[in-house]
Amino acid sequence: MPEGPELFLTSRYINDVCSGLIFSGRVEKSQVSKNAEVPFESEEYLISATSRGKELKLTLTPVKWKDSPAGKGQDQKPMDVIFRFGMSGSFKLTLAAETPKHAHLRFYTKENPARALCFVDFRRFGRWEVDGSWQPERGPCVMLEYEKFREHVLKNISDKAFNKPICEALLNQKFFNGIGNYLRAEILYRLKIPPFEKARSVLESLQCWEQVRGEGWGESPRILCVLGIVGVFFPCPLQKGEEAGRAPVCRLFLTRTGLHHDAQQEGEAQTGESRLVGALPRGAHGGRSSGRQRLRSGALR
Repeated sequence: MPEGPELFLTSRYINDVCSGLIFSGRVEKSQVSKNAEVPFESEEYLISATSRGKELKLTLTPVKWKDSPAGKGQDQKPMDVIFRFGMSGSFKLTLAAETPKHAHLRFYTKENPARALCFVDFRRFGRWEVDGSWQPERGPCVMLEYEKFREHVLKNISDKAFNKPICEALLNQKFFNGIGNYLRAEILYRLKIPPFEKARSVLESLQCWEQVRGEGWGESPRILCVLGIVGVFFPCPLQKGEEAGRAPVCRLFLTRTGLHHDAQQEGEAQTGESRLVGALPRGAHGGRSSGRQRLRSGALR
């Protein structure tokens, strides 16, 4: 199931492939989809995307030319469409004549041959909302709004949601917007946290971060693992890089037993998908099932 990192990567993909493309015409919905029609049509418009947790916002912006006739599309406003991917949602840019079988929403380019940006969902659990907004019951994004996320958790640490085991609390989107099954399994397994320990007792150790900040470890870390026990990537203050672009990076784990420091080369730690995902440690995609299986079997207990 697509989670926060996948939606973040999808927004990056959309912005990348749609850069410089002009879209045209109406938005086309498949006949089998039970989602609402997208009542948007324009001679020329642009597409951009942004993500927040398990939601993705697609913005359709009409192009307004200075020499266009007065009133012709000049008053048309941008439209936001909020997507929730369900079990199998994704986006793909393809030739209009080769759209995937399960492309349930299609945006066509103004070129010849035309291409189509498609929302593909073969299980049809995905949903979209026209002129929508982020769901208010979801908390700050654990990847892109770290400070707000952390503050939100600490401020509400007495909430009854944290009476539950940490493996259950991590799925609560009110506090952990973007975390799902595979992420919670990998986070708990890699940080060696017993999954059935009370969430509050684990998350209270976020207070350790004040100690780290006081020692000059940095104010704005990039999240590696989001939890009350946090692994972060940031420029390592303990060593100096030998070459530009190869500065060591420190992976610091805040645990209830102290601080664990692991320095590695930035070129190694920050390459490929692990750099973009942000919420996963190195190699997480290759070992995803191990943590999930251990969580299901109770082997982490």
